[in-house]
Amino acid sequence: MRTHRLFLVLAGFSLFLLCNRCILIKGRYYDIRLPGEGVNPTSYVFDFPKAEVMKTIDSCFSNHYLKDSSFSPPKSIYLPRIRNASLHTWEGKHEIKIDATDGHPKSYVFRQKRTKERLTCAYYYDLFVDSLTNNKTRVTLVYEHSSVLAGGYLMFNPLDQTFNIPRFLDLGSTTIEEYEILMIIGKTLGQKGMPPVNYPSGVTIEEVKEEFTVYGILTLPFTEDDMVFGLPESADSLKQKKR
Repeated sequence: MRTHRLFLVLAGFSLFLLCNRCILIKGRYYDIRLPGEGVNPTSYVFDFPKAEVMKTIDSCFSNHYLKDSSFSPPKSIYLPRIRNASLHTWEGKHEIKIDATDGHPKSYVFRQKRTKERLTCAYYYDLFVDSLTNNKTRVTLVYEHSSVLAGGYLMFNPLDQTFNIPRFLDLGSTTIEEYEILMIIGKTLGQKGMPPVNYPSGVTIEEVKEEFTVYGILTLPFTEDDMVFGLPESADSLKQKKR
């Protein structure tokens, strides 16, 4: 009898989990981009030799560590140099990763439907650096995948003892993050003539600066003149953001 009751309890609980697998918590999201907004190049030819470009990429994105005195004894913590982006190289292959550190990054374009809050995300790109001539080097970022936190499932999560299992989606490339990386490289090199980063009209300068703030330090290497909000042909788009 006791075994039969235990079986019914387990069966009922399993059915509960199965039924609730499709129940999302804050799972509805939307894309703020209007047609034609936020489209950027994912490749750029720099007027510098490959060795100098590679040295710049390494200086901007290679891992480094600092001692965190809030721990006893102090321990080493990873600190991204710029934009929470880091460079990983193995067997001649280069990858740029924009991952969550200090509560970032958050998506420029995907927002939670109910609260309008930007969704937390991570992006992964293959990085290709090709020498075209002695003083011409093409850098290309090829989208690999993303991991956008879009709500959660109403199921028991043994990791934090809650009824919320995170729901991660691959929502594709926005091209914004790719060109931000190219702009970082260009500004560090001293490249002239790069077009501005094109952000959707629904993004603010404050949100851009927030993504470039690492442990309270603003790491934004380009100026507001290097940003356009809305369609590029809109001459007043940046002025409207500053008002």
